[in-house]
Amino acid sequence: MVVRKISTADYVIAGIITVLVFSLGLSLGIILDNARYKDTEVQIRTQELDYNSLQFQSSYLSTLERERSCPVLQASLKTAIFDLSESLEKVISYGDNGNLANGDFDYLRRRYILDNLRYWLLARETKKMCGLDTVSVLYFYEENCKDCPNQGVLLSHFKNVYGDRLLIFPIDTSVENEPMIKILQGQHNVHVYPSIIVENFKFEGLTTKEELEGLLCRELEC
Repeated sequence: MVVRKISTADYVIAGIITVLVFSLGLSLGIILDNARYKDTEVQIRTQELDYNSLQFQSSYLSTLERERSCPVLQASLKTAIFDLSESLEKVISYGDNGNLANGDFDYLRRRYILDNLRYWLLARETKKMCGLDTVSVLYFYEENCKDCPNQGVLLSHFKNVYGDRLLIFPIDTSVENEPMIKILQGQHNVHVYPSIIVENFKFEGLTTKEELEGLLCRELEC
């Protein structure tokens, strides 16, 4: 039997090929992550434009008769909040699977929260102006909260039940560099997670299905 001798050059070539393959895979992963980041950033900028447009619509339509203006504003708000929920899913997926730098991910989370709060304020103004049959919920949670996933499931359940009449705005209090979160926590005296603010009612800790159902039915007159 002939034994083939492997030269040092063969080892070097094999090593170079391995490094090249690894580098190619790493570079491809970085390129894909950057592409997804840019896609999400574009979506967030689009939402910012949508919000500015909604504000202008609100200002303009307030000069018209209510019966003419409110259906238009309500439809625009519905579309914008739906798009915002899709954006949240993308941001969460980055936290679970993405390889973005911490600074980039924190930027996306902070931008999402600010967009979320803008729409929350606009929803309140629209309800006041048009008398919409809706309920807004601020949902405060944090990453290491053991009951927060269960609270999120319950809120999702009622969102499926009430649809566009229930507007839920999640606030991730783990984003420590956003001052607006601290302002809301101070205003509503939120120190326990999860906490939810349903219109003017505050619930601390895990709010049960029965408690939520009773309050939402009263607010929405179901």
